Amino acid sequence: MAANKMRGQQISAGGHSILELPNEVLHEVAIALPTDKDLIQMSLSCKELMARILAPESGVWRGRFQGRYNVPAKKANNELMFEYITRAIVLKAKIDFKEEEDDRQRLWMRVLRTMLQESLTLPFHSLLPKTLKCIGDVLQKTNFLAEPLKPGKRSELFYALQLCLSALSLDSAITQPCRRTDYDMEHIYSIEKGTLGDGFMEDESEDFNASETSSQSSGAETDESEETPEDDFGSPDSSDSSLESTDIITNQPTSEPQPFIDHKTLDLALLLEFHSFWQRHLLSYSEHTFYESFQALPDELKPQVRKEDPSKASLLSTFWMGYYSCIHPFPFSLDDLEHRQTCGTHEDEVEAMTLELTPHPDLFWPSACNKAVPLAKGVKTVRVAFEGKQGMHGPCPDENDVFGFTEEIEVAYGGIQGWKRICFAICERVDNEPADLSEGTDGWVHVYEAVIIPGGRTMLGRWMDLKEPSAKGPFIFWDV
Repeated sequence: MAANKMRGQQISAGGHSILELPNEVLHEVAIALPTDKDLIQMSLSCKELMARILAPESGVWRGRFQGRYNVPAKKANNELMFEYITRAIVLKAKIDFKEEEDDRQRLWMRVLRTMLQESLTLPFHSLLPKTLKCIGDVLQKTNFLAEPLKPGKRSELFYALQLCLSALSLDSAITQPCRRTDYDMEHIYSIEKGTLGDGFMEDESEDFNASETSSQSSGAETDESEETPEDDFGSPDSSDSSLESTDIITNQPTSEPQPFIDHKTLDLALLLEFHSFWQRHLLSYSEHTFYESFQALPDELKPQVRKEDPSKASLLSTFWMGYYSCIHPFPFSLDDLEHRQTCGTHEDEVEAMTLELTPHPDLFWPSACNKAVPLAKGVKTVRVAFEGKQGMHGPCPDENDVFGFTEEIEVAYGGIQGWKRICFAICERVDNEPADLSEGTDGWVHVYEAVIIPGGRTMLGRWMDLKEPSAKGPFIFWDV
């Protein structure tokens, strides 16, 4: 009885009941309440007030949602109510990602995926929309990004979400470096199991035809099952033993070189190992490798999740910056490799690489490149060719030539659209001329193969030396 009397007093002021207010005013009051708890307490004052404030079609839900997130187009109030309540409950739950994946973790990841998709696609100009800022706030309170390697079976959603949040995982204000045990060094440098200490660095180079740099072939929307580089680039010979390769995960021989970035069976787990390597070496001062160089970059030159104009996410960015890792001299044992994981420890100062890329109407991908990084086969895709220059961040008079292509990946890994494959070659300039692809000639030629993560701002993959194919390693670039 006393409680009802108190509630009656709460909804009356100066002889006037709050129930006399029109819905528009009542909704504005409810929207302005600082916390969800305040909203619930107000609605519990009486049944009529609850019905007017918390009804699924109430404008309160749109107002509360808009105060915290960016509102997706054409979403009804009842849909926003469901999303608002779900996020309020799920994202506040304490979840430990050190544990084996379970239903609670999967629900949390599905909610975060929805928020990420909204952040990547909402049509407004901003680098840090409200929803994306909220994702960062949530990640600061969990260990999701710091636990890329978890016990037990992991879902495709886990891997895809980790990769799509790469830019945030390289922000020391949001997460901590992962551990060295979160990646396998033999995977990072594409080393076959059991080959360390057994002459791994013996010369495996093949003779490349010097005339391969003289022709071009068209590259628009194509059928890869029919397209191969022109014969005057030197057609691949399937009987050539140098073309045989071994899957670095299964250690099973394959009859011909396989794409590292496969459209239909993209190895998200391996890509996450590559990312974990970079998360460790870019964020950990104790590694004494890439940390100083990365931390010295201004914020505007560090990785971002989305482009300012998301309608341009599918377009290849013009300017990129990043790092690649190599290991010389090559270690004789796995222990040596795990101890000294990169040549970055030998450099007084590691400089970031830069790429400046522009679209090109014709595909130029010589067979020497195609043997190492083959065009995708068996699927129709949109392939876009490009050319450009590679330099270094800061004063750098020397630039090297770049040519390559991108391929759209139709599969929505983890339920997220927008994955791309990118392949390119960087040719060292010798006497102001690009390096010859022939083995034994001056100048190095490196081929790069990577996935461009949804959002279009980060690429992650591996490079290979065409003249010394056993030399491989990871790389990461982001657009600036």
